[in-house]
Amino acid sequence: MRRKHKILLKNIVYGMLDAALITLLYVYILPYLFSAISQQLEAVQQIGPSLTRYYVAIALISGLAIASRFFRGTVFRPVLLASANLLGALYSFSYLNNGVISAGPISSGDYSISFQLNITPLIIVFFTFFVVPSVVLPFIDYFIFENR
Repeated sequence: MRRKHKILLKNIVYGMLDAALITLLYVYILPYLFSAISQQLEAVQQIGPSLTRYYVAIALISGLAIASRFFRGTVFRPVLLASANLLGALYSFSYLNNGVISAGPISSGDYSISFQLNITPLIIVFFTFFVVPSVVLPFIDYFIFENR
C-alpha cells in the first residue's frame, strides 16, 4: 500500500513539473515577448486575454499534464501532453489578436492614420517550428520508446 502511495505522489510531482514547464513557456514567456514587441510600437493597441482566461489556462494545462503522468504507457499520455501543448499555444496566440495587429488612429493636423498588419504567416512559421514538435514528440516517444 505504501508503494502505491509513493508511485502516486511521484506521478503527481512529475506531472506538476511538466505543467510548470508548459505553463512557463506558453503562459509567461511567449506572452511577455509578444507584449514587449507590441510596446515598442507606441500606437499598437495593447491586447491580451482576461485574467479569468489566464487562470483557466493554467488549471487546464496543469490538469492535462498531471493526468498524462497517470496514463504512462498508454496512448492517452501523448494525447494529453499534446493537448496541453496545443492549449498553451492557443493561449499565447490569443495575445496576437488572431494574427492582426492594428495601430492608430494617429492624428497630425488634418490627417488621421491607422493601419492593420496581418502577421498570420509569422504565426504559421512559429507554429511549424515550435508547436508542432511539442505535439509530435510525445507520440514519437510513446510509439518508439515506450511501446517496445
